[in-house]
Amino acid sequence: MTAGDGGRPTLEKTIFLVSDSTGQTAKLLLSRLLVQYGDLGEPRVRLFAGVTTAAQLTDLMEQAEALSRDLLVFATLVDPKLSDLLEQLAASMDVRYINVFKPLLTSLDSWFGSSARGIPGDCFEGPVMTQSAVNTEFFRMADAVQFVQQHISGLNRQDWPKADVILVGLSRVGKEVAAGYLAQRGVRAACLSVAPGEALPPELSLLRQGKIVVLAMEADALVRRRRSRIAELERRAAPSFLESGYANPERVEFEVKFLADLVRRHPEWLGPIDCTYLAMDELCAALTRELRLNG
Repeated sequence: MTAGDGGRPTLEKTIFLVSDSTGQTAKLLLSRLLVQYGDLGEPRVRLFAGVTTAAQLTDLMEQAEALSRDLLVFATLVDPKLSDLLEQLAASMDVRYINVFKPLLTSLDSWFGSSARGIPGDCFEGPVMTQSAVNTEFFRMADAVQFVQQHISGLNRQDWPKADVILVGLSRVGKEVAAGYLAQRGVRAACLSVAPGEALPPELSLLRQGKIVVLAMEADALVRRRRSRIAELERRAAPSFLESGYANPERVEFEVKFLADLVRRHPEWLGPIDCTYLAMDELCAALTRELRLNG
């Protein structure tokens, strides 16, 4: 095990990431899985995108054979012919592999009663095959995903200085979903819910200007979200720790006014960004833009 560029240990293992499209889905999926082994260090990852022919697949498998002792082929192939060829080559070359989509598509074929079309999900317009080391941006995404998982609902506040952004807002405004979306872009986000009568954590005042972003929402929309949350918990017969009146319109209106006053008292905070009519991708674009302008 050696030290990587980011100071984290690098495992003496290699993953060939094989996709018949752009490789974005494969990278995201692998990054989520590698979070589970983050304490072991970072394996070397090489991306093979746009693999759509037998010749391309055979060539990369020959490269894998030369490194097969500590190598794993992690594929997201949907073409059944390429999928079958991968199995044959892996068996003949003694290369360990995972074709993630094959068992998923087999189950879906059975459920739909129809065969998958075998068409890659994205339109690939680059070179026929791109082979390169996945740089630190890939592992930044994996690290950001893990960071978000550990810093929802105000948890682990001692780590807030390491965050790229702290999302502050009322309960159910969408902070956690936005944080997860940002993590896919390598942004380390933490979340904090605020409410009348609850003191702000002192760690918040120690953060540099431009790191705290407020998310807001109109009262009517927030009431609907909270009612949906209550209904979902009741449907699942799950225990609820929500306070009485959580979705009461008068209470929510009071909280919205409280948040507006809080923002006025903290001009160093960014926003508020009104989430009421924004789709998640639009919200995250607005967040990214805000951070870029004030970073």
